Amino acid sequence: MILLTFSIFNSSAQDTSYARKTINKLCAQKYHGRGYYKNGAIKSAAFIASEMKKAGLKTLPNQTNYFQHFSFPVNVFENKMELIINGITLTPGIDFIVNADCPSYEGNFTNSTVLIDNKNLDDSAFRDWCAWSTRIPIDKINFFRVFIIDTIKQELEKKYSKWLSDLKANNNTITFVKNKLTWTVDTKSTNHIRFEVKHNLKFGLIKSLNRVSWKVNSRVKFTSQKNIIGYIPGTEKPDSFIFITAHYDHLGQMGKHAIFRGANDNACGVAMMLDMAIYYAKNPQKFSIVFIAFAGEEAGLIGSGYFVNNPIVPLKNIRFLVNLDLVGTGEEGGTVVNATLLKREFNLLDSLNKMNHYLPILIRRGKAANSDHYYFSEAGVPSFFLYLAGPRPSYHDVKDIPRTITFAGYNGTFRLISAFLKELQ
Repeated sequence: MILLTFSIFNSSAQDTSYARKTINKLCAQKYHGRGYYKNGAIKSAAFIASEMKKAGLKTLPNQTNYFQHFSFPVNVFENKMELIINGITLTPGIDFIVNADCPSYEGNFTNSTVLIDNKNLDDSAFRDWCAWSTRIPIDKINFFRVFIIDTIKQELEKKYSKWLSDLKANNNTITFVKNKLTWTVDTKSTNHIRFEVKHNLKFGLIKSLNRVSWKVNSRVKFTSQKNIIGYIPGTEKPDSFIFITAHYDHLGQMGKHAIFRGANDNACGVAMMLDMAIYYAKNPQKFSIVFIAFAGEEAGLIGSGYFVNNPIVPLKNIRFLVNLDLVGTGEEGGTVVNATLLKREFNLLDSLNKMNHYLPILIRRGKAANSDHYYFSEAGVPSFFLYLAGPRPSYHDVKDIPRTITFAGYNGTFRLISAFLKELQ
């Protein structure tokens, strides 16, 4: 049976042109990063539903359309985002990001001291600095504590990480970092303004900030979102289900000019899911196969959590779930979350991979709440989350764009999942 399965899927390589077209579409300006700026996620949901219809997917028997609706609050950044330091106007998304929970505020200040700026700071000096800095009164919105985190010795940063985190959480802060700027989504707003700024030669050696002005426009609002669900009835066991899932939302925009397109995270996963829908619509299986594009993943796995709490099919009838996220590379193989929990299933997956060289390697990983498989797994549904590894410096930043997608593991992943699901039956 396994050898027959190999020959079937090795003889028909996937054409990545459909995936590339789908990714380009999902990352287009009209969808605003598939977030909550100008309803980008909702607009992209209509496109995904239309692709499900083109593929020939049916709505589930107790559904009148492809959508499952739910709502949640989210902090949305609107209009112009501005940060000027010492007369230098910074570019949002490239030079700085504002924390996802920041409120709207406009202001400026002069004469601030950089609190951390010493590569040779030892443990004793760091403790003295901690004691001194906590005595500085903070009584105005336009006073910032300023950190140059990359100058702290790694062991000290780790040792005092909780203290630093608490200090930053309860004060207005500007943190200069050498590493990439990584944004996120938040469902709430705080009272504190927090920026991360890329520390580069533009600023030279920062000893103090003489003048900073800023403008943040944000507001928490309720947003109505949609999980998008279609299926192919099984030929022999229509009441038992295989789920293939991928979240379609991303971070959206940080104001007018910083767009987070999310090509790898997760336009790629949606493209592969839709590609598999096209294949299985032409090749029905014994089990029914359900395809779900989840909303709200970046805001805290909200869409998948909603489905698990409001299942359209009984969770006990789900034979297996495969979740696709971050599948745009693959040069270094893939990682399988829940592999250590589902040893028999992973051994099958791994043996298929080794015999056919679909991917360079599959790495076992245990339970992790890092994508939409999680709530299903917690509810007892056997689930894998498969993601790929490769030269992928872009993640939750403005550089995660379609042209960075290599598709090195696309065909192999498609074949591997197809062969695995075939053997499960």
